[in-house]
Amino acid sequence: MISTERLEICQSVLLCPAQILSLHRALTVGSRGNIAYVPELPTYGDLPNDPDVIAPDGSEIRLLKSSDDGSSMVHALLQPGTVSRAVEHRTVEESWVCVGGRGELWRSTDEGENVIALRDGVECVIPLGTRFQFRASSGDRPLEIVIKTTPPWPGDAEAVRCKGKWEATI
Repeated sequence: MISTERLEICQSVLLCPAQILSLHRALTVGSRGNIAYVPELPTYGDLPNDPDVIAPDGSEIRLLKSSDDGSSMVHALLQPGTVSRAVEHRTVEESWVCVGGRGELWRSTDEGENVIALRDGVECVIPLGTRFQFRASSGDRPLEIVIKTTPPWPGDAEAVRCKGKWEATI
């Protein structure tokens, strides 16, 4: 459980609930409960209105500073009611944290498939060789995901389109 003092510290630097939970897990706490070390976190509070690029799956991408040189990080946004194109990555793995909105993520390998409900704070991984597709719930909020890609994203040729679970709308 996050103490009120720590929550106030987290809120004072404008972190969303998912970041607060991630920060809580990453903290090294001193013997009196004081924060002894806070890792450098990416910020996305001042994202530009226009995306830096449109991903091969059709989502809007805004570039973020990654916390380490062995990865890249982005903020992905899918408008309400939108279904991405299904893709599979050639060489990278992705770690996702949903930071806004609601939706679903479909993942499929030769061993099976599953659908994960996405909402604030949900974390998941897209392992190498996994086919995946995601969609945003209808409503007034877009689906927002912070994605860490390891190794760093090499370019659009990384994502290969494939057959998905749902019909893409973008």
